[in-house]
Amino acid sequence: MATFSAISPFGAQPTLLAGPNTSNVMGLSASSAPASSGISFGGMALSVTGAVTQAVGAWYSAQSAKSAAKHAATMAKGQMEMNLLAVEQAKLTRSQQVLATEYQMRTQKLSLGYQATIADVNARLSELAARSSLLQGERQEQASRLSTAQMKSSQRVALAANGVDLGSATSLNILTSTDVMGEIDANTIQANAARAAWGYRSQAVDAENQAMLARAAAENIDPEKADLYVSPYAVDPNLIQADMSGYYSQTASAISPVGDALMSLAGSAPAIAEKWRAYQQKRA
Repeated sequence: MATFSAISPFGAQPTLLAGPNTSNVMGLSASSAPASSGISFGGMALSVTGAVTQAVGAWYSAQSAKSAAKHAATMAKGQMEMNLLAVEQAKLTRSQQVLATEYQMRTQKLSLGYQATIADVNARLSELAARSSLLQGERQEQASRLSTAQMKSSQRVALAANGVDLGSATSLNILTSTDVMGEIDANTIQANAARAAWGYRSQAVDAENQAMLARAAAENIDPEKADLYVSPYAVDPNLIQADMSGYYSQTASAISPVGDALMSLAGSAPAIAEKWRAYQQKRA
């Protein structure tokens, strides 16, 4: 009588054999065992095919996940590059605005300096005009007084030629009237010159004030501080985010379709081996 271990869901079970129809310990003869308990070569082939199909499915699934991770990494990298480009564009735009503001400030500063210089020139010209007016008035006053003196001399000659006493009241009245009129003319000339000079000097004072104000305004303009007059560039918070491309790249690198297929085969190997042993035992 021979003994061998049969494969069952409960582990190896000893079976006693005394011949081709010898009954096992369960009371069933070997020849009358149900067909479903046996392992055929076709069943083995189907098991192997299923394991291979499962491994191929695992390979395709892992390959699809790997491709998806690579695509996500590419998209994340592209999005991050676009975000960084948007940030750099915002910085460039602000830099251009700062340069434009600095240019405007420098231009305004130069313009104010030019206005101050012109105002200084106008002030000097007005002062020269005032002095010229006074000098012209002095000369006109001198000419007027000289003319008055010549007139008095002519009057004396005429009075003496007519036999009028120069010491008489009539002669004194005539000569005194000439002096008074001559003095009035001289004073009028002097007053006119003074008024003209005052007008020119008023213009000079106004020009000096304009020059002072223009210089003060120019001193308050500092083109080096143009950055303070330009608003900070606005950046969308969504543009400042973590770069996920590295994470997706690492995820893609960690996925191995071949490894998943081998793991699938390795997982199916014990069951196939068990069936193969059962098949070999059946053939024995």
